[in-house]
Amino acid sequence: MANFDEIKTLNTFKAKAVLQGAGTSGQVLRPTRLNPDEVTYTPSSSPPADQYEDDEQTITGGSNETDLTSLTDLEGTAMDGTGRKLQEIRIQCASTNTAVVVVSAGDSNGYDLFGAGKSINVVQGGLIICRFNDKLDDVGASDKTIKYAGTNGDTYQTEYVLG
Repeated sequence: MANFDEIKTLNTFKAKAVLQGAGTSGQVLRPTRLNPDEVTYTPSSSPPADQYEDDEQTITGGSNETDLTSLTDLEGTAMDGTGRKLQEIRIQCASTNTAVVVVSAGDSNGYDLFGAGKSINVVQGGLIICRFNDKLDDVGASDKTIKYAGTNGDTYQTEYVLG
């Protein structure tokens, strides 16, 4: 299993507006309030991370469940997130999907990403990125599955950063 020395994520908006009003015409405005810097995770960073997994899934039987104790790293080696926290998740749905993909804790041993009983819908062609900043529970026997529910044949991509 490959444990990473460093994982960098860059989840940001770059905004630019050219002002057209009297006295400001042509001035460039670049808001920075919601433009975070890239995040670098290491085993000793705060929050820490040393595991990364990405995958593409197709929904079958109405839903899929991902077990965070049974992932596969970039080298194709089994990866177990037990004792680690999910630090960041990225979910992107294909634009050709016929419906939203509903993301929630799994039916058995669910990992509560958004709070007990809560879920989030990812629309067709949509993308969500959530940073949890070491605030979720450790992955373990009773907290390990994430459910993706939707229409059979719809696809989605996921990325997980754990540490």
